[in-house]
Amino acid sequence: MYVIMNMIMIVLSVTVFITSFLNCSTICSRSDATQFLNWKVRETFLVLTTLAVLLLLTCLFGSVLGVAGIYSTSYFLTELLSLVLFIHMLVFNVSLLVILIRNGYFSFVCSESIQILFYIAVMWDFFIERVTVQAEVATILTALLAIVIVIVLVRLFRYLRVMNLIFEPVDLGTSLKLFLVFSMLLSVAEIADIFSEGAARMFFILSVVVALASMLAMDLAINKIVDSIPVDGDFSQ
Repeated sequence: MYVIMNMIMIVLSVTVFITSFLNCSTICSRSDATQFLNWKVRETFLVLTTLAVLLLLTCLFGSVLGVAGIYSTSYFLTELLSLVLFIHMLVFNVSLLVILIRNGYFSFVCSESIQILFYIAVMWDFFIERVTVQAEVATILTALLAIVIVIVLVRLFRYLRVMNLIFEPVDLGTSLKLFLVFSMLLSVAEIADIFSEGAARMFFILSVVVALASMLAMDLAINKIVDSIPVDGDFSQ
């Protein structure tokens, strides 16, 4: 069963990586695509909500069951949650790619996405041979990312309440680019696990750091608008 699950994970990882790369190429090369996607805040809210829940459950089962000494159950549940996470990322990337293609924004490759591939290749060589890190670091960063996402979701919810009153949406382009890089690195982490557990862990940690940067960029982008919104959403006060 684990062999079949691992094969499925590899196929999902490669597919997520390819679709993330294509989306990243389009977003980096077409500023008008970013302007179009800035209005897709409700979709962003749903994607981040699901991601936060999956990350929190992964930390919960991985840590609590591990401490309790139920390692086989902990491993199975974390692997199952990883499978659900990659399915979620695949749905997100494929849906985004379809939206971009349907609206005429698709771009196969750009210099910025090629640079990202180059950096990933360099890090692959470095991580495979030289770097190791404790598993607890990945768990702590995962929990931190889940908490940060929840905080950002609170701001996004308030932003959603006044979307119909805003003539120009905030620019979420930087956050989206970083999120797509996170998606690529997460896929590479799963693929790297075939060759080196340490390299896989490093790529995962790096992906979480990039995701944290993405959430920070999103928070900064909506911060000014959200802070100016009264708690009850009434601008007449």
